[in-house]
Amino acid sequence: MHKLSFFQSIKHDYSLFAVTVLGVILMGFSMYGFITSEILLGQIGLAIAIVLFVLGILRLIYLKKLFGRQRTAEGIILNAWFFRDRGNISFAYEVDGNIYNKGLALMKTKQTRVLKKGDAVTILFNETKPKQAVILHLYSKAE
Repeated sequence: MHKLSFFQSIKHDYSLFAVTVLGVILMGFSMYGFITSEILLGQIGLAIAIVLFVLGILRLIYLKKLFGRQRTAEGIILNAWFFRDRGNISFAYEVDGNIYNKGLALMKTKQTRVLKKGDAVTILFNETKPKQAVILHLYSKAE
């Protein structure tokens, strides 16, 4: 049984990392704006930070739904490339005789750096929408 790891998700998932970092920065701008009486700066920073917070929550809900079903398949890495600290990994997997291709925008970490074309990976997917999938070990901690 695998469980979604919040910190693993932020560490590897580029969208979660981006909304977290940008949200914290914008909250800082917002506080600075309110402290220095630059109310417009504070309001804009707060509004954008709230939007980013909601987007992060929606991404976590999406991941939580995938982990709620615990449906896995064996997949293979089709392509992996990184530019500086971010990249994309494409993989293919088979569900009920159909082959699906999926790509993930990821941060470059020790775990993602070693993924190469042709590597076998375990894929966690949504049983009702098999196109929704992630590489299991990048988002989970084993219980």
